[in-house]
Amino acid sequence: MSQPKTKDKKYKGVKTGTVMTIPPPIPVAQTPQLGLGRADSGNDGMSLGTRIEHDHYKPSLVSTRSQFLNPQGYIPDSVTTLDRKFATRIWARVLCLSTQKQILYDKGWEYYERITLPRYKVGESKMKLAEKGETEVRTRIYPLFNCSIAMFSDFGISVSLYFSTLLILSVILAVAAAMNVPNILFFAGESWSGSQQTLRASSTLGNIALIGSAYCDQNAYVTCPTCDPSNFKSNRYIKANTGIFYYKINTCGITIDPVLVDFATILFLFLSIIFMGVYQKKLAIKFDEKAQTASDYSLTVHDPCPDAHTCDEWCDFFTRYGEVAAVCVTLDNQNLVNLLVEQRRLRSEISLNLLNENGGSQSYDEEIGFLNEDKTGCFEGVMNGVGLMKGLPLLHEELVTVQGKLKEEVDRFKKMGGYATTKVYVTFENEEGQRKALNALSTGLIAAWTDTSKNIPVTQRFRGKNVLKIEESKEPSATRWSEIHISTVQKYKERFISWTLTLGIIIGGGFSVYGIHKSGEIAIAAGFISIFNSVIPILCSIFNSLESHASEGGAQESLYMKIAFARWTNTAIVICVITPFTSMINTTELLLQVYTVLFADVITYPLFRILDFGGTFNKFFLAPYAKNQAVINTYFQGTAWSVAERYTDITKTMFLCFFYAAIYPASYIFCLAALLLNFVVDRYCIVRLWKLHPQTGAGVASVSFKFMLISILAHSVLSSYWWSGFPFDNLCVDESDGTNNASVQITTPDGATTFTQAGSSYAYCNQDLLTRWKFPALPEFQGEHQWMTSNQALMVSICGIASAVFLGFIFFGFFGTGIFFSVKHLFVPAYKESGRDQNIPFSCCRGEISSHIPQYNCPGFDHPFIATSLEHIDTDLQLKWNCHGNETFADWCLCSDVDLGDLIRKEHRSRLFASTKYYPPGGSNVYTSGEVDKITDSDGSA
Repeated sequence: MSQPKTKDKKYKGVKTGTVMTIPPPIPVAQTPQLGLGRADSGNDGMSLGTRIEHDHYKPSLVSTRSQFLNPQGYIPDSVTTLDRKFATRIWARVLCLSTQKQILYDKGWEYYERITLPRYKVGESKMKLAEKGETEVRTRIYPLFNCSIAMFSDFGISVSLYFSTLLILSVILAVAAAMNVPNILFFAGESWSGSQQTLRASSTLGNIALIGSAYCDQNAYVTCPTCDPSNFKSNRYIKANTGIFYYKINTCGITIDPVLVDFATILFLFLSIIFMGVYQKKLAIKFDEKAQTASDYSLTVHDPCPDAHTCDEWCDFFTRYGEVAAVCVTLDNQNLVNLLVEQRRLRSEISLNLLNENGGSQSYDEEIGFLNEDKTGCFEGVMNGVGLMKGLPLLHEELVTVQGKLKEEVDRFKKMGGYATTKVYVTFENEEGQRKALNALSTGLIAAWTDTSKNIPVTQRFRGKNVLKIEESKEPSATRWSEIHISTVQKYKERFISWTLTLGIIIGGGFSVYGIHKSGEIAIAAGFISIFNSVIPILCSIFNSLESHASEGGAQESLYMKIAFARWTNTAIVICVITPFTSMINTTELLLQVYTVLFADVITYPLFRILDFGGTFNKFFLAPYAKNQAVINTYFQGTAWSVAERYTDITKTMFLCFFYAAIYPASYIFCLAALLLNFVVDRYCIVRLWKLHPQTGAGVASVSFKFMLISILAHSVLSSYWWSGFPFDNLCVDESDGTNNASVQITTPDGATTFTQAGSSYAYCNQDLLTRWKFPALPEFQGEHQWMTSNQALMVSICGIASAVFLGFIFFGFFGTGIFFSVKHLFVPAYKESGRDQNIPFSCCRGEISSHIPQYNCPGFDHPFIATSLEHIDTDLQLKWNCHGNETFADWCLCSDVDLGDLIRKEHRSRLFASTKYYPPGGSNVYTSGEVDKITDSDGSA
């Protein structure tokens, strides 16, 4: 049934009764030249001595990274290619590269343009993403500007939703920024703080950018007989020569106008984000309908019978609902597949090292090791010993270890008599068949766990007993085949560990910022926050890799939450907690840090992404000096990225903006600029710098929507506390003290003379309702001494009550419903049809779709390894990638002599791997409509 896209090729491996040995030595005159594919043949071949004839040491069977084909369908992009060639040749001359090196370096750039970067099919009415390495049709690199957001649906729903979200949020933030112009003018005007002359007189950009914030430099000193100096920072009081303490109050007067503007903005943002969430769901359905995907035709069985290994049995069961196109039955063979992939990787590393070792003079036997003297230097030997620089001896030892474990795993398989079935993926020829099956077989989780359901008749139970737990399948490219078998208990253990580590870095980062801030280095503290925000995604990705997820979408959602919590805490919450209450607005201590982080979001982070330091260093400094084409191509793999990280970047900026919007309304402008720049820069990166992202659904966008609602909630809650805290000096007029104090001349700590304010005495009052744990913020919580004006108290009451309403709505309306539906789905089915049936048969999507075939990615390889037999699959339809050069799909299949040798007989080899089978349309696996109705409407009797 296989329809390979390239000419098939036989393996030349020799079996000698041991685990993968190499043929006997051959004469030096017959020593093979290790070519690097058709395009490279003759340019980089070199003698490898003896014992390298075995196919698993040919780069074409080890990694496509070792070759590049200039196919007939390749159209040089007139401007891009010519400019690139001109620039790279100048750069090659600057580096003094030889002619041969220049040729190989140029081929690396061709590989980058042809294989790494996304390309679209020429001649189509709309731009459609071409398969990686497409040679059968003409393709071009995507243009930078002449492409719509809908075009990105070919990159995955999550990618297109990300760019749509950026545009929608930009419009929302533009309106919010316009609404807050009156507040900016109010704070910058004469009525608030004398036009903020201190900031206007400053020559630093940071202070100038704070004009229009709630910074208040208007103050006076008053008497407070009952105050304790220990309750204030040293810059908040003066001890006169008479021994009397005088305390500083802020004389800036808040009015009701800025509070009304801020409250109106919160209402607008809340309603807009709700609208955006509803619109996102419609967009997700629209994008899903625009591009036919495997999930439109497929379902997944999560609890198959352990011994149900054959595709035909599952096909026979599901054919009653519609014509079955393909079936994939996965096994609990993860240890075996991991060892086979590791064996391939080590062989690839050895072959590349042999190319680089003394001009290829090393002789090597997989069982014996190196046949000539080991010339490893002292430094390299030490590094090998600690595993930091793996040379040939260490790689050989690892390979021998892996092969030993592989033999043990096969022996274990023989003793067990086979692996258990873990999942079953069924693909229908039409969407209608999938929907019929899901509607007929979906049930509550308890019924699936206990195999007891009144709604599922015996005839619709697998083998008459098993009430199947089924759901619509995830995309094949988003399925993490190496983790689909992990138990729920194990997953929760892994999540506990990863979240513990994440909380550890959050706490560690908070203490670090506190320590720097306490030393008085505010600018350094802000710089540390920016740097830490850049490091957080890397650390969270490492922690997230400890978790097992059945799909890439689930992994992205988990990563999103970790990065979001870490960035929110580090960016907004920490600097608020460590800043003294009386320093919120009467110094630039807090506001300057907010500005610095916002400025980094607008300028620094987008600039770092577009400069792509890691990728640039690889392409321009490491690639030119690589020893062969195989290594050169590894430096042109593109920069890995995560849609979860990109979402957290924008929600982090929004959270910081909303957190401090009441006292820094210009933050809306910074947030708007950050969103627009992210849209432009990320759009450039996705077509020029980044790797293709796995095709994931709307899960991350849905989680991001909830986090945006939390940002609005934080805005509402914090605004009520900001407005309740004015004037931020912890001093109230003491109404019980009738003393009328006279004005007294005093000397300030900077040597200036001033007069104290005449009038009533003051008393200490804690104006920080947040640290007093009062929620919602209401005037009734002021206590004995009152500091709020009547208008201020009115607006604080409105804002405080509104924040409580928002909290209830968000918690019960969204998170509460999530809990409700989780409990509900224990008893009732969770499946609900989404979108329209496009009436396009699966078999008509050739070249644009794939089906579920176990594939395992390995760093440094262009394509995944196939962990199933190719005998019964249609590679042209079911695999969404192309082989390059003289390769075939068999070269990437782990079910081969190259990988297993004599470990198990050929006729039993397929039992080690998942069973996959394609059923051509119009076959015998079609029920009549009468049979479908008879079975579907059955009450349990045959």
